[in-house]
Amino acid sequence: MGAGACTDDGPACYEMPYDSNRICLRASAATIDGRDFETLELHLEDRGLLSTYVKMDVEGSEWDVLENLLKNEELQNKIRTLDMEVHFGSTGEGPQNPVEQEVKREVEIFEQLAKVFHLTGSSLEVAHEGWRGCEHSACEEPTVHTADGFPVVQVAVSFVNLKLLP
Repeated sequence: MGAGACTDDGPACYEMPYDSNRICLRASAATIDGRDFETLELHLEDRGLLSTYVKMDVEGSEWDVLENLLKNEELQNKIRTLDMEVHFGSTGEGPQNPVEQEVKREVEIFEQLAKVFHLTGSSLEVAHEGWRGCEHSACEEPTVHTADGFPVVQVAVSFVNLKLLP
């Protein structure tokens, strides 16, 4: 529609066009293995209050990005809605960063997100065969799973900024 097309008495309206930015995202800008990584701050620097829909699917890099977001109230205030795919326990390795410690950190980040954003939905995205039916291939127990073995390592979640709610 374009800037100025929305009215206060009209229906919900977005004036900014949707731009898909297929980028590598990190908490800090860098070039790693020939790939350029950018920050969320860079992409939101010119955005207004509660003006931006963010969709993030960064294959495990989300935790540092989210941790950085939680440290920046100005950045939080620019995000209207946040949809993302998260991976639990995928980066914890070895004695320096055990999986249990990483999952605890990720849960703490999720709890902090809930103080800024309201969770509006989620969808478990897992392979239907699970890890128990692995008679014909080598399988390892998933990092995070329910008591009956259902893996919960990859989840899609949707949030809306709490400032939009009454």
